[in-house]
Amino acid sequence: MLDQWSLSPRFQPNPGPSIPQILKLWQVFLDNYNVLVKLFHAPTVQLIVYEAVGGGQGMDKAKKALLCAIYQCAIMTMNDDECTVHMNEPKEPLLRRYSAATQRALARADFLKTTDPVTVQALTLFLVSSLVHATQRPCLTKRKNSKQAATG
Repeated sequence: MLDQWSLSPRFQPNPGPSIPQILKLWQVFLDNYNVLVKLFHAPTVQLIVYEAVGGGQGMDKAKKALLCAIYQCAIMTMNDDECTVHMNEPKEPLLRRYSAATQRALARADFLKTTDPVTVQALTLFLVSSLVHATQRPCLTKRKNSKQAATG
């Protein structure tokens, strides 16, 4: 799953999301993804999100990996128009970038040797979202669209 670009020191990713984008991605994740994949206690992870909004100085590698995985999952559930409006970029390049960022963050968190539950949560989110994306099963997007239609 980890590709060579994500681990290359020469590969320089774009900067992370802005504060409004972090908050939007967190809300999208809660609304579209977390309702199906209950992997952690959302209020606890929200503290990590607030830490990132505050600049994230000194944030450990496991938390960074979890945030990257959350961003990737949120983007996966958004359509192209939503990505363009909220993230100022089309969906596919965003998804590639955040997938690579998640892979790098997991590698930095030493996911193969860790017993840290936050790193394991990040890895689980990454694997589930990668599986859904690879098999082109739009179950998360369909759930979101049916929820929007119901609340109309």
